[in-house]
Amino acid sequence: MLAAVGEIEGIRRVRFTTSHPRDFTRDIVEAIDAVPTLCDHVHLPVQSGSSRILKAMAREYTRDWYLERIGWIKAARRPISISTDIIVGFPGETATTSSRPWTFCPRSSTIASSASSTQVGLTPRLCT
Repeated sequence: MLAAVGEIEGIRRVRFTTSHPRDFTRDIVEAIDAVPTLCDHVHLPVQSGSSRILKAMAREYTRDWYLERIGWIKAARRPISISTDIIVGFPGETATTSSRPWTFCPRSSTIASSASSTQVGLTPRLCT
């Protein structure tokens, strides 16, 4: 359906946002990759990088399940940007579970580009 909306004559731009990671399927990435009017951006809430914390939050997915979807996005022919929601300080979460799973990709002209990894509590890595 997403691709069909993007192909309607006169529509110049469509931005899709999934309301829940369980609704994000490979065909969404394929549609974004194939239909130029679909914005090359996905908002995919992760909420935690710890499978243990996700389970405590009663989420129906794990860290690995989420990372699989990120892999689909990274494998697309055209670059697709990703934004997310992260909950920090969930009951039972420790400093290790809240920061260990995340990496930090600075972009020029953002606050993060001048922040150190310790300021944002993340581990820097080479971003592709």
